[in-house]
Amino acid sequence: HVKKLDWLPKDFVEFLRKHIDHGLVVYDGLLQSVDDAWVLPVYNNNTSREFVTDHRPPRIRRLVYFELYLAWSRQYASTTRILAIDGEQAFFQSNPFAGKECNSLEFNVYSEHAVEKKFKGMEEYEALRITFPRDHLKRMSELKNPVITPAVLFGHRETIDQFIVQMLDSMDRLKCYFWFCDWAIINHIWLRQEGFPISYQLRHHLQGHHQVHPLPRFGVIELKGLYDEEKKVFRNWDNSTSPVILNYFQDEVQDYFNAKAEAFLKELKF
Repeated sequence: HVKKLDWLPKDFVEFLRKHIDHGLVVYDGLLQSVDDAWVLPVYNNNTSREFVTDHRPPRIRRLVYFELYLAWSRQYASTTRILAIDGEQAFFQSNPFAGKECNSLEFNVYSEHAVEKKFKGMEEYEALRITFPRDHLKRMSELKNPVITPAVLFGHRETIDQFIVQMLDSMDRLKCYFWFCDWAIINHIWLRQEGFPISYQLRHHLQGHHQVHPLPRFGVIELKGLYDEEKKVFRNWDNSTSPVILNYFQDEVQDYFNAKAEAFLKELKF
């Protein structure tokens, strides 16, 4: 997504246009802010570029992302492998599509580390109260169910499409448009897992065990040695190198690398 192509450097716009034939889809338009929420300008067709009114009330930006993910995904063939991810929080260490781990009709979700998100203590969030029955929340807290992150979905277009449609349907049915609704809805759908064809391969990966690694707090990273100082890469718990790192731009990580950069610069002699 870009706010306006005219605002970007000409060589970058030219790069984007050259890659359209290779499957690149770009959304050009402003997300309109209403207080702390957002509405989405929608074009009624690609020719007239006329705006139609957003039929949903203002909602958190994370929910708008899923509407854009759905629009983008439908530009691709049904067998295309798609990684829908919050790009502002992601760091790519290698190509996540290089391997053949994602099979046809496979859909992958990923857990947060327990120090970041856990059901225990979340009962006060309105989004969870209107999504889950209270006894379910209590049971999930007691069983220490891992919390699925809404910041990344990985799978084939058909499975991504169906999952996001369910998310948006749940959002409208529950009228859940505010903070934490993305977390509540994705976890509710995953735990329920209704409405998916039996042929779908639905896979849940614990934090630090697959292609995408949602980082915990940096204190845990240091304590568990998840960052390899010598090779400058983040590792999974089994010591393999995860292609994609999520939550890379958390403040503690930034502070750590800024401190390393400053120390390095001090050693240079100009």
